[in-house]
Amino acid sequence: AWTDTHRRYRAQLLAGGSFQRARFTDLFGEVGPGRNRTDDLATRSFGRFAGSVAATPWLETTALATAQHESVDPHDAFALVALPDSTRDTLATAAELNAHGRVAGLRCELRPSVRVEHTEARLHATYYRDLVVTEVAHAAPTYRVGGVVEPTRGVALSASATTGQRVPSMLELFGDGALLAGNTGLRPERSTS
Repeated sequence: AWTDTHRRYRAQLLAGGSFQRARFTDLFGEVGPGRNRTDDLATRSFGRFAGSVAATPWLETTALATAQHESVDPHDAFALVALPDSTRDTLATAAELNAHGRVAGLRCELRPSVRVEHTEARLHATYYRDLVVTEVAHAAPTYRVGGVVEPTRGVALSASATTGQRVPSMLELFGDGALLAGNTGLRPERSTS
């Protein structure tokens, strides 16, 4: 964060990744020949940039951009069809205004925001002996407006309205190989509140 004589700025940059390995091992050969029955690999990398500027003493704007790449590489000794890697790329942008100050002597704040997420995926699954390839692209916008007014010190009334969408997680799409069955045909969930 830094300031000049008129404005206050903030910026944040974040990057990271993860690697997960889920393996079922048959140490004593009770299920069949060979020790490793399944060996699923999942990777995720992401980056995030956020910045804000307080343009005036009563108005601040914030912008956000994220990028993410996910992949699942399943290996199942019992599979009738070998599955290629499944991948998903996601880009998201968001913007928010924060207007705050006093109106008619009451402390007030208004926060409208919008977020748009675009996802493209190439997912592989099996249906009996057939390889099923699902290519999907989703644009998931989310809108929100929230406000608060403080009629007296220590008492605040707030309200908000939102619409949203959420794309399925990779766990929901592919399961965990044990307790949760995946479904690569899942579509985004929608909500209004």
